[in-house]
Amino acid sequence: MLNLSFSYPLKSEFQEEDVFADRQIKYTGKDVYFSDKNDYSPALEAITKDFSATDSIPHDEIKGSLDSENSFKVVIFDDKYTKVIKKGTGIYQVIGYGNIECSPVVQSMLLVAPPANSNLKYISFYLGNANNFTDSELQEVCSPKETAIQNKVNSILNGQVSEISNKLDLAVRIANTIR
Repeated sequence: MLNLSFSYPLKSEFQEEDVFADRQIKYTGKDVYFSDKNDYSPALEAITKDFSATDSIPHDEIKGSLDSENSFKVVIFDDKYTKVIKKGTGIYQVIGYGNIECSPVVQSMLLVAPPANSNLKYISFYLGNANNFTDSELQEVCSPKETAIQNKVNSILNGQVSEISNKLDLAVRIANTIR
């Protein structure tokens, strides 16, 4: 589906899926999801520059380009809580908070600038979330307190969410092999 290659651990077996092939909506371009059948490596998604879909869900995760830490924004994240950490040339871990339809989320992803001449806009790895907001951390039903959000962002930033830390190391290794 895409001319994209990357190396991954022998324990992994990646399969490629066109995200919109089975949906009954019009779309152009490609949104391709690579998942590990063995659940060892984190999944990655590649979006072509010309991708668009005619449904109500925003599919484009970023605005801007992955030239530097300050040249892009993750669309669903509130700027106030977003942290960008450079992990290599064109490789950025992003930690942030968003709240879509009463679903507050603090999560982390790894964004990777695509290879030159690939027709890709970006490649992303979903690393995980820290969404276990307790009742005492909520100021309203759908709205966590600022301190709770900041504490969850900091817990990811400080490597205290093992699911994310483990996936991050592996995702960075895979990202460094993308051609």
